[in-house]
Amino acid sequence: MNTTRKESKQTAAETYAQRRNDIAVLMDCIGMQLGVHAERAKADPKNYGFVGDLDHIRQTMKETLAFLMIGRNKFSEAEASRLIEDHIEEMRDQKD
Repeated sequence: MNTTRKESKQTAAETYAQRRNDIAVLMDCIGMQLGVHAERAKADPKNYGFVGDLDHIRQTMKETLAFLMIGRNKFSEAEASRLIEDHIEEMRDQKD
């Protein structure tokens, strides 16, 4: 959805700030819902459906991050995906 100046009385900067705040709220909500999801998964530890849910969420989040990286860094989709996977692996290694 492209909002033009004619359709809105907000400036681009104001609209950007609002969208950025919306994203922060959504990320908080995702965090809360992941907690609820984890409790459900804990109650049914043999159910791989919960793993599938997280696979879908992980892939969607990777696509969003790649979208931001491609625009800023002029990476190809494959380069962005590789960098994201490398970073995830590095962070896993730090936890171990």
